[in-house]
Amino acid sequence: MKGALVGMRNRACALLLRFFAWASRRSGLRSSYARIPFGWRLAIRRYLHDVARVPMPPVPFGDASRRIRASKHLTFPEVSSGVNLLGYARGEFGVAENLRSYARALAQAAYPFLIFDLDVGEISRQQDRSMEPYFSNTLRYRSNVFFINPEQMQIARAVLGRPVFSGRYNVGFWAWELARYPRVWYGAFEQVDEIWVNSEFVRDAIGLATDKPVLRMPTPIEFKPPHGMDRAHFGLLPGDFVFLFSFDFNSFVSRKNPEAVIAAFRQAFGDGVQGVRMLVKSTNGGQFPVKLAAIRDKVGGDPRIEVRDGFLSREEMFGLQNCADCYISLHRAEGFGLGMAECMYLGKPVIATGYSGNLDFMDHENSLLVDYTLIPLRDGEYAHWQRQFWADPDVAQAARFMRQVFDDRDLARRIGATAAVGIRCTHSNAVCGAAMVERLRAIEGRQSLAQDTAV
Repeated sequence: MKGALVGMRNRACALLLRFFAWASRRSGLRSSYARIPFGWRLAIRRYLHDVARVPMPPVPFGDASRRIRASKHLTFPEVSSGVNLLGYARGEFGVAENLRSYARALAQAAYPFLIFDLDVGEISRQQDRSMEPYFSNTLRYRSNVFFINPEQMQIARAVLGRPVFSGRYNVGFWAWELARYPRVWYGAFEQVDEIWVNSEFVRDAIGLATDKPVLRMPTPIEFKPPHGMDRAHFGLLPGDFVFLFSFDFNSFVSRKNPEAVIAAFRQAFGDGVQGVRMLVKSTNGGQFPVKLAAIRDKVGGDPRIEVRDGFLSREEMFGLQNCADCYISLHRAEGFGLGMAECMYLGKPVIATGYSGNLDFMDHENSLLVDYTLIPLRDGEYAHWQRQFWADPDVAQAARFMRQVFDDRDLARRIGATAAVGIRCTHSNAVCGAAMVERLRAIEGRQSLAQDTAV
């Protein structure tokens, strides 16, 4: 009787997991699903997964498991040289863009790879189809790199099943934004052989929590600004000096700190200063209407400040960045800082908090780094906030920097030019692809040695 009840409980949890995945992919339900607090969503999914994980077949989550079961070469990969990249291949957010950027670097390096589009219930829009020519349902290589976050690794294991992991070298490409890696995620280490990260800041955080290899893999920053997207395309006046800041509401407003950007602008430019504009570009604000309204309230009716919410394609985002004169980020913590890096690539001066992952590519020569003090996180400000600290940037100094680049355009151009040269040298597809290929070749060598020893 007890065994039957356990089986019923497991099946119920599996059905709920399937329902959450289905709801997260339906545009009509996505906004309702997103209103469940992020921490609750994670806790509910983790609990359901832990219960459903009591010996039973892998839980179908989205259509990923159906495609996996249809594949023919899972248990015995036939090709040793190459890598399977698994993740949100169509996603329009940071981790998904990481997958695509590393894939482009591998393509340029002529290293074999495929992409498996993994759906584990992510609620953000997934309409980027730029890498679909590389999609495959057959995981034919002996190395996997999972471009998903650690809290999703156990779910991925349940979705994909043991054959995807067994007999392969498994790498987790993980993002995190605080100095301490959450203890509740330690179980994710069991699913991987090593971890890749894109900054020293994240490497330090995760490296303190495991004895497995944690390697910094530089993020490729290389793209062509689209033609035909001038300021008129984005509703910007040609003569204005435009400051830009962009963020995703799903990445926690408290961490991105847009209110500080607005406050710095208002402090830098009194009501009488014309020819200057602050554009705060956000996504997923519709899922957080109260927070979006609170940010707009900070504008105080200043017509020079606009909070513009909505999705742009990657090409449109590059076009908008190219139309800006200066990018500003007064973040409290970043794992890397993609928006900053992209604007530096375009030769834009960047004003940013001098803390966390962006220091991998920013210094006092190529950017304007804002001083900060470390403060403790408060309840609800971020996932796993307990005993964590992050930066409180100096808004007054940021305001002075904004005024400085506005008043001294030659200085702004020099800083931007220095930034472009640096990041194009250290984060090109060639450099980043070579670093990844070098590590993958080393993994192949270890796999071949182990196979020869076994024989």
